Amino acid sequence: MEKSELLELYYSLKEEYEGVIKKIAEFELLKEGLKELKTGETYINFGGMLFLKAKILDVNNILVNIGNNIFIEKSRDDIIKILEDNIKNLENLKKDLESQIEEIKEKIKNLK
Repeated sequence: MEKSELLELYYSLKEEYEGVIKKIAEFELLKEGLKELKTGETYINFGGMLFLKAKILDVNNILVNIGNNIFIEKSRDDIIKILEDNIKNLENLKKDLESQIEEIKEKIKNLK
């Protein structure tokens, strides 16, 4: 592989790596938010700068968008488990990407 191809691959992997890190943080935040979710009054974003006052009546059954605006009801514990599984898979992907990035860095270094 030429140096330019290796650099292109390196930057592509770095970009994917950064996306994985952001997704892990997002899922961790969701998981913690679900664990702390309580019934009571709150404000819900209605779009843009608009918020509506709302009451959360049930924190144990939550609608999940599974794609194409199709929603299914899942328990809070089920959703937390799904998030934990997703985080675990993303952590594995992160390790794989780190390994690939290091391998590419070594190849670039050896070309000099």
